[in-house]
Amino acid sequence: MKKRNYTVVALETVVGCPDVFNYSFPRTGCALGSMQICHESSILTAFPVLGNERYGIDTSHVSLCDSVVKIPCRGIKNSLNVASAYGICAYEITRQWSCV
Repeated sequence: MKKRNYTVVALETVVGCPDVFNYSFPRTGCALGSMQICHESSILTAFPVLGNERYGIDTSHVSLCDSVVKIPCRGIKNSLNVASAYGICAYEITRQWSCV
């Protein structure tokens, strides 16, 4: 994805990283899996990466990402189902761009 000039954003529980609601996703656009959302006819440049529900993204892969964001969770659990996490991230990207 980096060869295609995407900004690779890991969605992971890393201490000190911003939460998904306080991170500014690139305004030029974003690729959400197979669904693409264009903003002002711009080229898509961001790509969210999610890991395994139990183990997350391997630390060696997190270090290759341009940014890391997390979804704030309360209680004992510190993570969500991958599909739910992706939905929250995708919604936040489109919300920032006023697409919803």
